[in-house]
Amino acid sequence: MGNYVVPAGGYTSFNDFFIRKLKPWARTIDSSPNRVISPVDGKLYTIQNIASDSIFYIKQQQFNLEKFLDSPQLASQFIGGTMMVFRLAPYDYHRIHFPVDGIPGQTKVIHGAFASVNPMAILAGAAPFFHNERHLVMIETQQWGSVAMLCVGALMVGSIVHTHQAGQLYRKGDECGYFAFGGSTVVLLFKSNTIQPIEHFTEHSLQGFETAVKMGVVVTQ
Repeated sequence: MGNYVVPAGGYTSFNDFFIRKLKPWARTIDSSPNRVISPVDGKLYTIQNIASDSIFYIKQQQFNLEKFLDSPQLASQFIGGTMMVFRLAPYDYHRIHFPVDGIPGQTKVIHGAFASVNPMAILAGAAPFFHNERHLVMIETQQWGSVAMLCVGALMVGSIVHTHQAGQLYRKGDECGYFAFGGSTVVLLFKSNTIQPIEHFTEHSLQGFETAVKMGVVVTQ
């Protein structure tokens, strides 16, 4: 527990432990304005060159970028771009941090029935995300324009809590919010020709598996 803040009286519930905070010195945050960091502790899967006509079927459910974002206009901005999927397990640190320097807009809540997220289903598309509640935060950056960050509440997660304020400038590593108890997912979307994931993350994804990352780890070249 050396890297985490422990209340003087200890944790009063499991959820208090679940949403525990890191100590300020616990992670080293890369200060380069041209690199993206992982916003969470979890497993990373990358999808590159998203096409407008990409349609996937998971358990007879159809998914595309437009449905995921609940907006054809917004989806069109990310055609040809890169999706980075960070899956959290129940044992992971569950605070969410900003992956880039930028100014977040108002959070848009996209409601959906809760369902468990199967991470490897991403190989056949991201359809399981369509059945979860998504909180969409658009981050305006100098380096990459608009970056979409979606916090996805999966089975057993009924609460996605935001601790940031819209319209304020945040730096990489600043806290954005946290998930209540249960496994969850954060998705980042970047526009075409703006980022290049570090090669081994891409290679692992093409081979069909995720890569463990910690919040603060650089994920782009």
